[in-house]
Amino acid sequence: MQELNADRRATVLDPEAKYKLETTGNVPNPMTPSELLTFMQGEQRMWKPVVEAIARSPS
Repeated sequence: MQELNADRRATVLDPEAKYKLETTGNVPNPMTPSELLTFMQGEQRMWKPVVEAIARSPS
């Protein structure tokens, strides 16, 4: 897992790859596996009420 994360991080930080990511609307933000988990959990907490409200609203 550590080696895979190191390879992914190096790719995201590569200037050419970073440029390509940025020009397609992506924001390169390399994270450790635990940082990614924390980020994803925060996003889920933030967006859950929005998704639930949309699901309850009449079409």
